[in-house]
Amino acid sequence: MALQVSHTFMFCILGGLAIVDSGMNVARRLVIGVQKLSFSTNSVLLMSELLKLVFSVVASNHQRSKIFEQEAVLLKHRTPLAQHLRTVVVGSMKMGQVAFLYLIASLVSYLSLKFVPSTVFAAISQLKVLTTALFTLLLMKRRISMRKWRILTLLMLSVLTLTLSNVPVTASKCASTSEIENKGAVGHSTSLYGVGVVLCALQTFLTGFASVYMELILKTESEDSRTDSFNVWDRNIQLALWSTVMYSFLFCFDRQRGFFVGWNTLVFLITVLQACGGILVAMCVLYVSSIAKTLAVCASLVLTALMSETLGDTKINELTLLSCFMVALNILSYQDESKLESEALDTGT
Repeated sequence: MALQVSHTFMFCILGGLAIVDSGMNVARRLVIGVQKLSFSTNSVLLMSELLKLVFSVVASNHQRSKIFEQEAVLLKHRTPLAQHLRTVVVGSMKMGQVAFLYLIASLVSYLSLKFVPSTVFAAISQLKVLTTALFTLLLMKRRISMRKWRILTLLMLSVLTLTLSNVPVTASKCASTSEIENKGAVGHSTSLYGVGVVLCALQTFLTGFASVYMELILKTESEDSRTDSFNVWDRNIQLALWSTVMYSFLFCFDRQRGFFVGWNTLVFLITVLQACGGILVAMCVLYVSSIAKTLAVCASLVLTALMSETLGDTKINELTLLSCFMVALNILSYQDESKLESEALDTGT
């Protein structure tokens, strides 16, 4: 349940999430697919996880201090930070599995952005709603209503329309260079574009599974009285810690000789944006309702499309923009349906 905060603070979180999400997609696409820089992806992901880890430790300690003050706990009875962190680390074993899934998804996302525009990547990523629903049905044994399945089908068709509208046009099929530009070609062959779409779908599949699997772990632990209770920042510490260990291991086998080899301003920006993204998602859990978070996700999709054209990633045609709005509307419809189902359960109707 979201904590009560000012509307200005909530707007900053949601606006920040939309800007960070869209900015990260476009920046990664420009660096990998347009500029084709050679740098260590593992070093970027490792640095972003270290930044999240440091921030989460500070935030967790701040939240514990506020709880101690509210409950008037005497100083000598307060658990030291070092002891609390030790407890968090000891209780993080299951979160390592989730971190591994997100690690694979992150690496796949970087690879997919070599071949598809950021707009297509952002749209396919919204299918996480569909994959989450599927895994919720399979793992959590929760019933999904037919109205939700219809909305999810429309969502999938909207993403498919956007994907097909951005298929690269080869020179043999076009009368002139201007025709290629008007059709929004991204400079890759159709086969490579297809590979990118498949990789993006795999990334969405993995993140959907990871989110449901994490929910299953948290539900199991909450029902077990023997396990310790951790707040959202503690969970972020656990994920960031495991991710740091994994990316450090992968970096040891990286072909790049130095940590910052091949980095430029955009790569540094991507590192900061990825760290901020994880932090803002955690803040959404604490302070923002799920409906408001959904609005931010929809806004980020449209913002990605606009930024993509402005920064020269790809030209946005009318069908692409229309498909973006269709995806956003379907996500909102799904969220509205979830709210109605929740209210019906609360009232017993």
